[in-house]
Amino acid sequence: MNFKIEQDDSEETTSKTRIKSDKFMIIIIVVISLVCGLTVFLISNAIFGKKKTPPVEVVDTKINTSDETVQILYSYVAHDSRNKSDGKFLKNNKVLATDFTNEEKYNYALQFVQPEDLSFDGELTEKNEKIYFLNDKRIKNYMQRFFGTKVNYTNEKELTYAFDFSINNKNLGVLEYNSKDSGYNVHFIDLEDNQENKDLVEPYYTELYEALRKPDSSIEIKEKVIYTELKENAGVYELNIYKDYEKTKLIEKKSNLTLEELKSNPIQMKKYLDNAATVTYLFKVENTRFYFYSSTISN
Repeated sequence: MNFKIEQDDSEETTSKTRIKSDKFMIIIIVVISLVCGLTVFLISNAIFGKKKTPPVEVVDTKINTSDETVQILYSYVAHDSRNKSDGKFLKNNKVLATDFTNEEKYNYALQFVQPEDLSFDGELTEKNEKIYFLNDKRIKNYMQRFFGTKVNYTNEKELTYAFDFSINNKNLGVLEYNSKDSGYNVHFIDLEDNQENKDLVEPYYTELYEALRKPDSSIEIKEKVIYTELKENAGVYELNIYKDYEKTKLIEKKSNLTLEELKSNPIQMKKYLDNAATVTYLFKVENTRFYFYSSTISN
């Protein structure tokens, strides 16, 4: 005899419900665990995580004004040179390398010429003055030394320049372009002594004040400057000292001065450093060589 066992429907339903409930609880537990784990991680990382290092502040570095590089660069723009007495950097609030005339570029480039740059092949002028030759390559090198490799200039047909050295006791040279040999014929005609031609009172006085190395390795050189105005009436002098080229900002007035008093009491720049204007020269670096980039005046 065969017996058929029938399963109770209510028991089967209860079993299925229990299974679903268990799965749901597992899911809830997993989700809660993930949320708790993520929360713990975020809190721990905020407390113990690696701190971000604040960015290092890049600042200028002060250089001693007696530093050799500073002295050399300052000599490029010094105002006591015979050919730079026009005071280009002191008259203009801002000067860029592109602001120079062609002749001015030569005046600043020729300061680097040395006697050995001039060759003599025996040729003489009608006055028996020796004719020396200055090669274009030398000129180009000196142009780039002052203005950088991007300098643009054209050949000057003729110009006169007072060199820092003398040949046969003459330093005033006449340069005439020689297109055939690609260079300048140079002969010397006179001696120009800047010291003998000094004024009783110079139109301006300057002093090297500070030097800084910038974060991009360029060098900034600062000098102090004052401007003077000398008036004379029947042997009596009045001396005014200003901090601007336009002479609108008076620093000091000296009246009823005699010629002897002016000569015996020359202007001492150090006395006016706190009130003087500041000229800032910026020299940028290119292939390890510094060149003039700009100058600015601040009062």
